[in-house]
Amino acid sequence: RNCRFFLTSDVNYLNNENIPTHLKTFVRPISLIPPNLQELVEIRLMSIGIKESQVISKQLTGFLNSVYIIIHQVKSCPSPIIHAIKIIEHSVSLSTKYEKEMDFLIAFACYGRFICYCDETRKLLLQRILYTSFQIGSNATELINKIEEFSQERINNTVKNAIIHELSNLNLSLPIDYLCEQTVKLISLMNNYTSIIIVGPPNSGKSTIIKILSKIFER
Repeated sequence: RNCRFFLTSDVNYLNNENIPTHLKTFVRPISLIPPNLQELVEIRLMSIGIKESQVISKQLTGFLNSVYIIIHQVKSCPSPIIHAIKIIEHSVSLSTKYEKEMDFLIAFACYGRFICYCDETRKLLLQRILYTSFQIGSNATELINKIEEFSQERINNTVKNAIIHELSNLNLSLPIDYLCEQTVKLISLMNNYTSIIIVGPPNSGKSTIIKILSKIFER
């Protein structure tokens, strides 16, 4: 008498199967009203001190409602509220490290969360939905350029911090900016080419950069 079983037939999942008819005779149907996504997002934003919570909640909710339909066609994924919570958490984390507008950080987190699900056609559609929802910049291309620049800035900072950490372990006194620049260039080359030859005069930092880069990847 103290045990209850809840059966669900959620049409939002691709692997959904209808509850068998003979099983339905043993259960009582219960209908639940889905919560208002925008209100939940706004409350969450307000609870962490976001001043523009009303505007951003509308932007984020509009984006999630639109993009969820496209993504769900190729992959069964969590409900929009789960995505909203993760996006907000990521944005708040970024806001503690970078001085950016919160709506941009939300847009950045949205793009990063869904781009992995998209082929080239859906990628373009995702970019248009993102711009329509957040209206940052003069067009979708400008918004994506800003997102890519910020992504590169984060990579550079990560590399720089890793280089500083590894140099302190190696007890070397070398120009940080030079090593950062060369290491970032090397990472870019590695992303675009299968084979790379590093050439330079003696004591120019070739071996040091490779050693530092291997340590960064190990971490």
